[in-house]
Amino acid sequence: LPYNDDIAIFGRATIMETASRRSVETSMYKDFRSARFEAGLRLGDDESLDKIHPRGKGALFFAYGRGQSAYLRGSAVDDGEVLTNYGYNRLHFSGEYWAPFAGRGHAVQMSLVGGYIDKNVYYAEELRAGGRHPYALYLGELESTVAFAGYPAHSLSGENLVVASAMWRFPLAPAIRRKVGPLYFSSIYAGLGGGVGNVWPRPESQVMADASAEVRLSTEFMGDDWDSVVRFA
Repeated sequence: LPYNDDIAIFGRATIMETASRRSVETSMYKDFRSARFEAGLRLGDDESLDKIHPRGKGALFFAYGRGQSAYLRGSAVDDGEVLTNYGYNRLHFSGEYWAPFAGRGHAVQMSLVGGYIDKNVYYAEELRAGGRHPYALYLGELESTVAFAGYPAHSLSGENLVVASAMWRFPLAPAIRRKVGPLYFSSIYAGLGGGVGNVWPRPESQVMADASAEVRLSTEFMGDDWDSVVRFA
């Protein structure tokens, strides 16, 4: 496996509480409180995926969580179900690999993101997909895998998540090696691809798809990596 025998095990706890507000569904004030404990395993060279073109690199991620939520005042209706006090199990996984392809410096980035919650839950606890914005500029940072980058952030949510995507990445200027002021320009890569899948509250929801294009610029700013990306999706 192309994961360099790197293994990381982690655990975390998330506690969320909302302020009182009037619910349209119940016409009552409601306070919501939730706690989730999660444990997971990461396999692969995760740090290398933050590079501009990590050809031949990959990583796998698995996590299981147990949550307990409660409405302290009243209840809420979500997807036709009245929610009061409930517990739930949450599974989440993702995988990514940059497979060498065709000519020198070319690669196919393949990724799969999925998740499952075994109960209807409050909106803020649902699985989510979407980029920060369909037309995005990231200066000094990279986003390697984005489930449905063509949709606004958090615009897709539900208890079931499966998104498979692929992108052909290729060099535009792989060896610039030029300094302009405090910036040192190393290389430029581009990518064309898309994804298919959905995030849904019910399994019978239709399949969705998107397409995207990227230009990635590798630079150094005063000796530190300062990679950037422009995305259209």
